[in-house]
Amino acid sequence: DPDPVAAELNCQTDHDPANGGLVVVFSARAGDALLAAVEARLADLPRADTVRQALAQNGFLVVVRTLDE
Repeated sequence: DPDPVAAELNCQTDHDPANGGLVVVFSARAGDALLAAVEARLADLPRADTVRQALAQNGFLVVVRTLDE
């Protein structure tokens, strides 16, 4: 479920545009679902601009096939 991860990313990045986040997923589909969940949550977030700036500058979404990657 991408929603709790999206909520955590928003919480970690809404205080300062210099904040950031790193998420590792096992498929592009999971990454797409997470991005959609983040966007959906931003619709109701008062500091959405700060989150967008933080994630654009310091957000990383990494797709791997295994934990060893």
